[in-house]
Amino acid sequence: MPICYWMAGLLPEVGAFFYFELLLSITTLAAAAIALFMSATFTLFGIANVVVSILFVFMMVFGGYLINLKSMAAWLSWLRYLSIFRYSMGGLLTAEMRSLTFCPVTNTSVPGAPDNRQCQSGTLYLRDQDLPYATAWDLWSNVFGQVLIMIFFYILCYVQLRRINKYK
Repeated sequence: MPICYWMAGLLPEVGAFFYFELLLSITTLAAAAIALFMSATFTLFGIANVVVSILFVFMMVFGGYLINLKSMAAWLSWLRYLSIFRYSMGGLLTAEMRSLTFCPVTNTSVPGAPDNRQCQSGTLYLRDQDLPYATAWDLWSNVFGQVLIMIFFYILCYVQLRRINKYK
């Protein structure tokens, strides 16, 4: 995974790189916890596979990955906090975008054209996507949210495994 970070041209900072690695590792562990819980709940592999797939699609939809969170109905907006994709995408975007500035390319095809570029900061995009970015807690709350989801599903998996009848 480390080579993907540098190939994508993300921030060349050690802290941003390790945050990227940490967040992707925790996302993988949270997804594994959900899948493990579903496999402990359902006896048939096909049913568990379908339920996990549907659950992940709902997480993608309500986490802001497929639909912008601002365009979602207000009474459904609480579902964003149940999505591992929201925490993963929010954390990665916050770590990457809050220190960037975007400037359009100068029009070089017209000689003597005025240079009226207006640069915009990455925080403008984060604000538009309704992602908190101002404090360090806004960055680490994404890790904390995923750890909570992971622990919750591991505990549920443990309970389900304890309920299985043991044959002697």
